[in-house]
Amino acid sequence: MASDSTPSRPRGEAGAVVLLHDGGGDRSPTVEAVARTIPGLKAQGRRFGKPARHG
Repeated sequence: MASDSTPSRPRGEAGAVVLLHDGGGDRSPTVEAVARTIPGLKAQGRRFGKPARHG
């Protein structure tokens, strides 16, 4: 996620997946964007977890 981009606000149903791809190199802009985005989504009542492992 580029530092000048606006993070999208997922509007999916329960079980929606948010996928970020930073393209390699300096990952600090992606880390910063996630650190800014996740608290706002949690404040909207969204929950985060890991996918279930199968197999």
